Amino acid sequence: FFFLMIRRPPRSTQSRSSAASDVYKRQQEYFVLAMSFLCLLGTFAFWLLSQLFKACIQKGSLQQYFYNRYNKYLHNSSSIQRDDHLIFMTENQYPNQIVQREQVITTANNQITQVQRVNIGRNNQLNQPLFAQEERVSVMQSFESRSSSQIPKSALILYYIYLTLKWISILFFCLVFLIMSGLKYISGVASGFIVFGILLFFYVYLNIRNIRSAGLKLGFKQNMKILFAQRYKMKIFVLTLFVIYAVFGTIFFHSTCMCFYTNHYGSVAWYLGSKHLFVSTKFTRQFQMKESCPIKSKPCHIYATLPEDPTTSVFINVQTGVDRSTLAVQYDTEEYYNTYKGTRFSEMALSYDFENFDSLGERIHHTALLKGLQPNTAYVLLIKFADKEDPVVKRYLTFPSSIDDDDQFTFISGGDIGNYEIADKIASQISKYKPRAIVVGGDLSYDNGLHSCVFTWDEYFRRFEKINDEVGYIVPWVFQIGNHDIGLNSLPRRKIEKNINSPPYLSFFPQHLQIHDEPHKPQEIPTIESRSSFFYQEFADVIIISMDSGYLLSYEEQGKMLRNLLQNTKAKHKFVVYHNPTYNVCGPKTDLVSEQVIQGVFYWVPIFDEFGVTTVFENHVHLFKRSKPLKGNAVSKNGDGTVYLGDGAWGAQLDECDFDKSQGFFEKTEKRNHAWKVTITKTGSSYTAFDGNGEEFDNFTSVSYTHLRAHETGRNLVCRLLLEKKKTTSGGEQVIE
Repeated sequence: FFFLMIRRPPRSTQSRSSAASDVYKRQQEYFVLAMSFLCLLGTFAFWLLSQLFKACIQKGSLQQYFYNRYNKYLHNSSSIQRDDHLIFMTENQYPNQIVQREQVITTANNQITQVQRVNIGRNNQLNQPLFAQEERVSVMQSFESRSSSQIPKSALILYYIYLTLKWISILFFCLVFLIMSGLKYISGVASGFIVFGILLFFYVYLNIRNIRSAGLKLGFKQNMKILFAQRYKMKIFVLTLFVIYAVFGTIFFHSTCMCFYTNHYGSVAWYLGSKHLFVSTKFTRQFQMKESCPIKSKPCHIYATLPEDPTTSVFINVQTGVDRSTLAVQYDTEEYYNTYKGTRFSEMALSYDFENFDSLGERIHHTALLKGLQPNTAYVLLIKFADKEDPVVKRYLTFPSSIDDDDQFTFISGGDIGNYEIADKIASQISKYKPRAIVVGGDLSYDNGLHSCVFTWDEYFRRFEKINDEVGYIVPWVFQIGNHDIGLNSLPRRKIEKNINSPPYLSFFPQHLQIHDEPHKPQEIPTIESRSSFFYQEFADVIIISMDSGYLLSYEEQGKMLRNLLQNTKAKHKFVVYHNPTYNVCGPKTDLVSEQVIQGVFYWVPIFDEFGVTTVFENHVHLFKRSKPLKGNAVSKNGDGTVYLGDGAWGAQLDECDFDKSQGFFEKTEKRNHAWKVTITKTGSSYTAFDGNGEEFDNFTSVSYTHLRAHETGRNLVCRLLLEKKKTTSGGEQVIE
């Protein structure tokens, strides 16, 4: 019941609270629950298997075995009164044992009588017991030798198998707390004490139950005396094993990473449904990878992100070892630098020290805001740490302020990338298109917001930095947030605090200027605490709007922000990118997805229609789709709607589903990893889908809109929208209708 409650949270609004849905929608807690469920499933499986072996043991054999094992300690102990606490086996249950017991008692009485006759005088003088300790032990050993021969060896073998399986189930149960410690939900010290306590408890419990199985009804203190009176060296050895398991288990699982689609470091793989989950810990990574950003070396990563106006400014991001506490970026136009061999401008970087990362992933992140740039101009960047060191030289191209007749602007769009080989193959096709930007709609490195998975970002960065080397300039990134970037599923009931301990996505990618309450404040790099998941870049006749699929901001709140933004833009080409699709190529599969679809259709789609958004890039589902032009939540009869592209299958494993054909929304659907090349000209925009082999398997020309308001055209309103559709004739001549 608990598992079903977590798996399918009740439908609710943003204002309602549900503890079950809170846990489910917290991505990291989902992993804890998933792994805990697997451990508990293993616990139950081995416990059930142990019970099956126990049931195969011959009836009465275990009772006889434990009677032989523990009863002699009653006779050897003067502090335990045997006759007061021993529950004798009934004749109906164990007739053989009763006969044997009567024989032993008769033999013992005869021996006692003989001893009394011989030694009565000496015993009276020395005040010693009539029944000597040595004689009692001899009698019991005689009984033990005869009764133990009645236990079949097969029963003992089955018992030890049962005992082994029982302890394996207990160890699986302890894994729950070790995993929670690895993901920092409880401290390592607490985890160690809890695991040791669980092992000690079950050890005592199982032994006391065995004593009772022997027919001995004793108090707790007497049980403990019997328990630790036998084989005390073995007890010390067992307790030592418990300590080793608790301590080493905590160390082994420390700083656990659970991430999808990133097998570059040979992590242990678990197959869950249709996804590959790779698990590594700080201990295993010591043997799998090297230090990401070593000290006394060049920067480990250099990349660019964009503020609102990419024609005159850019964020240059540099990641270095922890010894590089300060950094400056000197820059100038390529023309000036080649002429004078120097630069006129310099900016100091805002730096964040991530010492809370894994020791192999520690780094300092530097961000410099370059301002006052010239549009559509090549710049040379000199990245310097100290005066005596040679700078790292990079090249960057600013965005154009307009697109002329012979010009074009190209960017690449995709989503759900990860670090599988297919992601590298698709990335290897990008450089031939000479893109000016790469736009990704979430689920970038699949680190799940865990600092312990920061190494997934290193592999992710290297893939795109290779593109920079091939094209000869830094290609800036526009990265929107996804569930595997923030560690939350859509529409959560709890919020993430934005600080240096937040998911790396918020720390690594400044994508808007610092938001000030007062106007005319100088342009500044946004602090981590002030970074928003709703942002945009506007240049020429183009605006690219990045929206949050309900992870940190609500659909309703962003709808208001979107309307305000589109009311004040003059851009003709309007692009929107977000993660969770409003028009899912598989259809609404679950209640959770249905809630996202409802909110997207209610809060966002009417604004897309009203302001003529050209294209929307959706992701998350790991399939290919191209919709027909949609307007009013239906296929547009005049072709003047918004085209929805998706669904995020750059490098992630493809999903398995039946394509939704119920409403006829989609022009083309396919199970294929891909990315989109978008080319913008003065008269329109074209789109080409390509895969890892370089095959361009789909293309189309978009419809763009110029809005004419009723008050602008008077009473004789010709049309609500003026359609500008570019057609290409067979001879290559372009005609505008």
